[in-house]
Amino acid sequence: MQQQDLLRSACAALGMTQKELADRMATSWETFRKWLMPPDSGSYREMPHTAWQLVCEILAHERLKTSVMKSLVKVPNGHYNQGLIERVLNMNNDDQSGQFGDTQEFTLETKAGRFFQAGIQLVGRGIYTPMLSRQPKESKSYASAFYDTLAIRGGTGLDGQLLELVERANARITANGQDPIAKLHVHSGPVLLSKDQIQTLVGPDVSVEQLAESIELKVSRHSSGRLTLMRKDEGMTMFRDCDGPLFANVDHAAFYRAVAHTLHALHSDGHKVSYADTLAN
Repeated sequence: MQQQDLLRSACAALGMTQKELADRMATSWETFRKWLMPPDSGSYREMPHTAWQLVCEILAHERLKTSVMKSLVKVPNGHYNQGLIERVLNMNNDDQSGQFGDTQEFTLETKAGRFFQAGIQLVGRGIYTPMLSRQPKESKSYASAFYDTLAIRGGTGLDGQLLELVERANARITANGQDPIAKLHVHSGPVLLSKDQIQTLVGPDVSVEQLAESIELKVSRHSSGRLTLMRKDEGMTMFRDCDGPLFANVDHAAFYRAVAHTLHALHSDGHKVSYADTLAN
């Protein structure tokens, strides 16, 4: 389904025109939140997965408006735009534009047999920290995880260029007396944070287990101390430390609803997060 087809489908599911949707995206976060979860209902609206997919886009759009930049920058040919990456690395929280030229803010194109993967990425220390991943067609699917690092998937062919960009960005940041971008990892799969790292991300008032409960996930603890988050109802791994197909039989509406729950749980001062979606190959 092409982007415009998906947009029309989602608007129809929401009972809105594209203009009405654009107007709603321009409303305040609080107004949108009340629409998403009416105060008298205590639960999220029931919507098809295409509508929930768009809701996640709107949630991420809200962060764009507050200079929490998008986490996947992709151009139509499937390669990453180095100039665009450099522009983003130059942005900071004083830049309220959230503009990326002619590049699509979010990739919504999908084809039969391909499923969206989704995750959350921490954007830290006043500067955009991109998660850059390119999945070769012959590779198995990966899901994004919680990141507190600049994550570059191995095999992109861009590692050296990106490392140089990060070094230059760090030099600029530290020269201004700021902390550098979090540690850089080049890896070939999802990064799983320790319980303490996730606890730091969500804050002291909510335990990791409570967070998992609220988004209909379960937590599995590895002997290494790493955590795997899994969907409770399907028993499918959502974020994990090995490759393999994900969400083969997933309830897409429930999945995107869980993503929205997660975004809400992490939406507070000091917890700047950005929604990322990647296409499974």
